[in-house]
Formats: sequence, structure tokens, C-alpha cells
Amino acid sequence: MPYRARGAQTLLEALERIFEGRSRKDLRRLLADERVRVNDAVATDPRLVLGEGDAVDCVRFGRPLEVHPRVRLVYEDDHLLVVDKGAGILTCGGTPGLEPTVADVLEKYLRQRGVRGKAFPCHRLDRGVSGLCLFARQPHVAKQVRDETRRHLKERVYHALVEGVPLKSSGTIRSQLQDDDQSLVVREVAPGEGKMAVTHYRVLEAGTSNATVEVRLETGRKNQIRVHFASIGHPISGDRKYGAKTDPARRIALHAARLTVIHPVTGEMLELQSEVPRSFARVPEARRRTKT
Repeated sequence: MPYRARGAQTLLEALERIFEGRSRKDLRRLLADERVRVNDAVATDPRLVLGEGDAVDCVRFGRPLEVHPRVRLVYEDDHLLVVDKGAGILTCGGTPGLEPTVADVLEKYLRQRGVRGKAFPCHRLDRGVSGLCLFARQPHVAKQVRDETRRHLKERVYHALVEGVPLKSSGTIRSQLQDDDQSLVVREVAPGEGKMAVTHYRVLEAGTSNATVEVRLETGRKNQIRVHFASIGHPISGDRKYGAKTDPARRIALHAARLTVIHPVTGEMLELQSEVPRSFARVPEARRRTKT
């Protein structure tokens, strides 16, 4: 529902009421990005005087900003950054001085804007995986999200192309996962070892040798989706590390398509979406049978 102005006030004053606690700098950025509408018309002037009953609405997520060939910024405020990450770049870590990570790219972006600080990952996407990834601008905010993942990361939905077709059109995969330091992979282990991982899925489209699936994470363990689908005999296409034999998309065919966040500072709900790469958005076969 749009905010309705009560009495004469500027657009900036109205935004301060709508987004209580946000800085004026952040609110001016919303205006500059053409994310604010007054009576259904784009408004960019913070000094615009509103009349009684004028409707103010905010398009929460404006045009993505390309800050690197493989990183697009899709949301930013004083506390959080959300990116649409391309395949082939690490979320964080890596070797200093070599290839940049997403965290490096975001920190450079902030410096160029004259903002001090770093970007702290709230969760991670593997190098070969693309899609939405959440960062915090303060370490305590990132820790809060990581410590209370189920509270703040309300929905994490992925799209994948898998080898073969699961027998069940939907299901849940549960197992204990643990890093294997020698082989550098994550393995399923016996009950009582490792950490519990829970993955929900449903088949969107099935062909003769591949299927597209929607995946929802209940937990967020390292390599969780990749390990779980390999464990049921349907590895992610292109994921040779976990047994894939085909690579139609020339990459790991896994994409973080939807992310719903309960803001750790403001309590707002942020709902973001990212378009699934065409290379594996559909089953790459002429004949298809759709599962329901």
C-alpha cells in the first residue's frame, strides 16, 4: 500500500517516515535510482512538496548496477548489499592479489563512492554457481544473519538442471554432511557425525535424460544442493566434482533465483528475484514431458 501524505511535507520527509531509521543519503539514492513514485509518476526531487493525500510508493529494487562483469548490485542500503553473482567468481576468500572476489568488488565499489567499510558475506555461493547473494556492511550484522539464518533468510530458492529424472516429482533430501579435507569435497556421513542438511525439491520439467528442478533450502551447508542431488543419482549438470558426466550449459547448472530476507536492522521483508540463465532454464531436449 502506498504512503499517503498528511499535510504539506517534502518528498524526502515522507520517505523518512516510510523508511524510519535510514539515512538521508540512502533515501536520496532511492530517488536518484528512480525507485520512488508520487501518484504513479517517477519522482527524483527530494524537495518536491507533497499535497494532502498524495500517494508515495517505492520500487524497492531498481535497475541492477553492474559493478563488475560478473557482479550486478541489485539492492543496497546502509546495512545490506545484495548482488546477482555470475558463475566463475568466488564469493569471498581467494588469494590476495590474484582474481577479485565478490567481496573485493563490493569494497572497491564502496570506496569509489567515498564510503568506508567492507562487505561481509551472510552466506555463500560456490564459484561455479550464480544468482543472489547477501552481504552486510558491518560484521555484527553479518554475524546476526549467520547466527539466525532461519529467521533472516526466510526463503532461498534455486533452479537447477540435473542429470536424469528423479522418480518422485517432489521430495525432501535429508542427510548429515561433513567436509572431507583430503578429497576437498563434502560427503554424507553417518548419523551423529557432521551437520544435518535438508533440501526440498520439485521437478519443473522432465525430458528423457535431464530435468529442471526448483530447490528450496531449509539449511545452508557447504555444497549442500550439489551433494544431495549427487546422492540420489541425479548430479547437477556440469558439476564434475560430484559426478556429472554432461555439461550442456558449460558450467554448473545451478542458480540462486529467489531470496527473501527479513532485514536484520529494520525488520522489513526484502523479496528479490534473478532470472535463470537461458542455458539451463529449460530441459535442453526437443521432446519434453512435464511433471506436475
